[in-house]
Amino acid sequence: MPTTYPTELKVKAIRRYEKGESIKALSQELHVSQSTLYQWRKKYCSIKTPNHTYTPAKFDAISRRLQKLEHHMEIIRQTGYLSSVPLQKKLATLEKLYNRPDNPFSVHELCDALNVARGTFYNHVFRRADRSKY
Repeated sequence: MPTTYPTELKVKAIRRYEKGESIKALSQELHVSQSTLYQWRKKYCSIKTPNHTYTPAKFDAISRRLQKLEHHMEIIRQTGYLSSVPLQKKLATLEKLYNRPDNPFSVHELCDALNVARGTFYNHVFRRADRSKY
């Protein structure tokens, strides 16, 4: 049966960790498994800036969002995308970028950056496929 620890114990342990004590030492002293302390660290450890204090989960979410936006910006930079570009030109540009051997982007990222539905992109690619081979 799992042991439930009081929140104040969790916070105190994490504050000691933030001051420099190792997870291993805290684990031995408090008789708590290291994996439990790592989970507490994820939940209670905070990253402080002058304006905000972020939990690791919030920081990870912001990091993922930043990476996604950086990919969008890179795709837009490479394609020269403008919102007034017709859909057929967007699809042709996406297809060129998607078929490049050094393409680092997923179809989801490409379509999301140029505001094209993935189904529309797939229909565009597969509709023109040579079916006579089959």
